[in-house]
Amino acid sequence: MSADFRLKFREMRMAKQQRQTDFAAQCGISSSELCLYESEKRTPSLGSLVSIAKRLNCTLDSLVELTPETPAPQTQGVSNP
Repeated sequence: MSADFRLKFREMRMAKQQRQTDFAAQCGISSSELCLYESEKRTPSLGSLVSIAKRLNCTLDSLVELTPETPAPQTQGVSNP
């Protein structure tokens, strides 16, 4: 995960006025685990990311910024038989 994830995650959690301990409990993870995610010492599992995104009411894509800044190049002249 990038620093962008850490900052975005923390910012979104704090915007909901949630302490780490409360937010972690609502996501079904320990507060120490959440602290490790926010400090970039551990990468959350997919299950944890899903729980976090649900609690933040956002998509995984927006949480981890999977959408590329530049679109993938289009392939021309390729046909599917």
